[in-house]
Amino acid sequence: MATRTRVGPPLTGHANEVWSIVFSPDGSLLASGSKDKSVRVHKVF
Repeated sequence: MATRTRVGPPLTGHANEVWSIVFSPDGSLLASGSKDKSVRVHKVF
């Protein structure tokens, strides 16, 4: 059975569920899209 380990802080800024995420090619940024029709860009630590 697979286990999940949190690797960073929770995504913030969305008013609803996050439906999709994608990493930049160099892995330094993560974009998240939400049911609230917003897109946020997060710096990866």
